[in-house]
Amino acid sequence: MIEVNSIEREWRYTGFYGSPYTCDQQASRRLLKELGQDGDFNEILYSSEKRGGQPREKRKMAAFREVLDECQLVDMGFQGTWFTWERGNLPETNIKERLDRG
Repeated sequence: MIEVNSIEREWRYTGFYGSPYTCDQQASRRLLKELGQDGDFNEILYSSEKRGGQPREKRKMAAFREVLDECQLVDMGFQGTWFTWERGNLPETNIKERLDRG
């Protein structure tokens, strides 16, 4: 539950879990655009939100930022650990990303 006493206007929280598969992410972006017009992409906004593994393609991050902007969605911030997803136990194979947003 989110409670903000200093805000007097109504707002809506939408949870969205996009496909983790690259081949389906474009369809997830289209769906979010449609939802945004009416009312977790597994994507990052900037390269600084990833440590380890292959670098994310700049065009994918730009597309994600564009969708959030078009839908007038904003990141609510966070408390706790910066990276919300992690894989790999060894330092040389460890990958961390900030995927989950509110």
